[in-house]
Formats: sequence, structure tokens, C-alpha cells
Amino acid sequence: MGGRTRVRFRADPIRTRNVPMANIPISLRSQLLSLAATAALTPSLAAQALPAPPVPAGNAITPAKAVLGKILFWEEQMSSNNRVACGTCH
Repeated sequence: MGGRTRVRFRADPIRTRNVPMANIPISLRSQLLSLAATAALTPSLAAQALPAPPVPAGNAITPAKAVLGKILFWEEQMSSNNRVACGTCH
């Protein structure tokens, strides 16, 4: 490569979270502030009441089934490569 250093970009969520506003272009800065103000006024999904999930007849949700679902949701062996749990993305 003749003395060149190859740099690969890898997004680092810790470093990209707290970007100083001075480093953001003014046009983008105003859009971000507008979105932040809108998000602050919009009720979160957690605060809204969601309907109960449909339950098949003859297959009621029990505490044991709920625990099993949580275990499987975070189980990495459920993925095709045994490395990623459903809960990683969802």
C-alpha cells in the first residue's frame, strides 16, 4: 500500500452520543433542536396504554410461559450463529 495507513470507520456508540453542539453545522443544529422539542412534547410509547396481546383459545398465558418467553428472547443460541439474541435488536 506504499506507506498509506488504512483506516476503517467503526461506529462507536459511546463516542457518538455526546457530540458538542459547536461541532454540528447550524442548519443541522436547528433541525435537531426542533426534533428534540417535538420529542419532548410527544408522549412516549411507554406512557400509552397498549392493547392486550391476543391469546389463542386453550393456550392461556401463564407465569411459567411468560418466564420461558423472556428466557428465549435473550437466548443467543436461538440465532443462526449462536451469538445474537432477539433482545439485542428488539
